[in-house]
Amino acid sequence: MPAAAVTHLDETAIAAIPGVAETSVAMTRFTAGPELRRPIDMGFGSSLEPFAFFKTSFDLDDIKIGPAAARNTIGGGVVMNDADGYVIQAIGNYSETVGAAILDPSLAGKVMVSVPLN
Repeated sequence: MPAAAVTHLDETAIAAIPGVAETSVAMTRFTAGPELRRPIDMGFGSSLEPFAFFKTSFDLDDIKIGPAAARNTIGGGVVMNDADGYVIQAIGNYSETVGAAILDPSLAGKVMVSVPLN
C-alpha cells in the first residue's frame, strides 16, 4: 500500500510571563513510502495483522536554502483485533538522516490498547 502526505504545522506559544516574547514554529514536511499488511483471521471474529513499512521524509522549508536531507524510517508491528472491539497494537521503528554530518539514529516503540466504552 503506497502512501504519501504533506503535513504543515504552525504553532505559536504565548508567554505566560509578562515581558517574555512569544515563540512561533512553522514547518512543512513531505513523507512517502510503502507499507505491507497481511490480515490473518483468527476465528470467532478476531484477527491478527502483522505489518512492515519504510518511509522517507524531508522538510520542504529546507529546500529554499539548499537540498534537504531525507530522514528514513523502517519499522513494523502487529495489530490484534478482538470481536468485542478490543484492539492491541505494537509498533517499533528505526530512523536516521541520510548524509547527516553527525549520526542521529533513533529507535522508537509503542504499545497501544483500545477498549470500547459501551
